[in-house]
Amino acid sequence: MPDQEYGQAPTGDPDGKPLTPAPTITHSKQGKVTDAGESNPGNVQSETKKKLHWLEIGYFSGQIVLACVGIWALAVYSGQLGVMRGQLDQMNKQYPEIQKSTAAAWIAAEAARDSLTQSEDHFRLDERPYILVNGKGGEGPSWIPNRLDSNKGQIAWNWHMTNYGKSPANNIRYIKEMKLAGHGWQLCHGEKGQDIGPPQLTGADAFDTVLSDTISKDEYKRLLGINEGISIRVRVHYAGMDGTKYETGLGLSRTDYGSIKYSEEGNYMK
Repeated sequence: MPDQEYGQAPTGDPDGKPLTPAPTITHSKQGKVTDAGESNPGNVQSETKKKLHWLEIGYFSGQIVLACVGIWALAVYSGQLGVMRGQLDQMNKQYPEIQKSTAAAWIAAEAARDSLTQSEDHFRLDERPYILVNGKGGEGPSWIPNRLDSNKGQIAWNWHMTNYGKSPANNIRYIKEMKLAGHGWQLCHGEKGQDIGPPQLTGADAFDTVLSDTISKDEYKRLLGINEGISIRVRVHYAGMDGTKYETGLGLSRTDYGSIKYSEEGNYMK
């Protein structure tokens, strides 16, 4: 029989019947012959290795990208840190000047506050009420006889005061006392404490009276012949329109010559 090439099938048998086609024969890279319909384990392993190789390449590439991003972020943060350090250094250099400026501002604020306080005090002193005894305050003592017994009576001393300030005086209270030679200070007859006075406008004249207890007329004549035999003392408490409280003291005495003088003590103003 003549030789047949691989991969070709005879067209028939001697009886004239067709023959089944022979399977195609191929050569593998390993030199082995396999059927076309069967898988080659060598090829599967090769493909798996290729896929793993690309996966490794992708993984390492991703790591490289992440490393690059990290390096870039580190560079950015390093730059920002450098800027912040520069700003901090600048602030440290400026801190002494800031301290000086703050101290100067504080001193200026204190000076302004003190100036305002002084201005307020000056305004209050300038505008406050000033109650003082006026020229009529020296009327001097007088005798008031008892209606039932002319040999007995009381000493009465009228005193006058004026508000010389620029604002009215309010909530006025008096404490009135009289002293006779040989005796101490005693409250005005019939009083037990402060006497109430009306508000006093600027420039207005006001008066009140200090009364002694009942004495004899002869005692009164004796007191008139003694220097400072009869004296009065008045403490006036009052307030300005802003509620600030003030006080004025009045002290007067009669000399043995009949003149009226201010006492060494008892005359003051607060």
